Amino acid sequence: MKHGWHKQAQELITRAKARGWCYSRTSKGHIRLFHERASRFVITSGTPSDVRAWKNAVALMNRLVPA
Repeated sequence: MKHGWHKQAQELITRAKARGWCYSRTSKGHIRLFHERASRFVITSGTPSDVRAWKNAVALMNRLVPA
């Protein structure tokens, strides 16, 4: 994981990787998550100002690829 990422971003990536998601960082610092069974990417801020951003990203991941 890249140094300097927000702690919650690291936790989100760790959880996503455990469920089979891959990630990359955009040139603007956002996190792009993708899964081979998902129909689209999930993109969220690398340093969100609102905790709901993480919850929304996780909810979208769950809708795209149910556990």
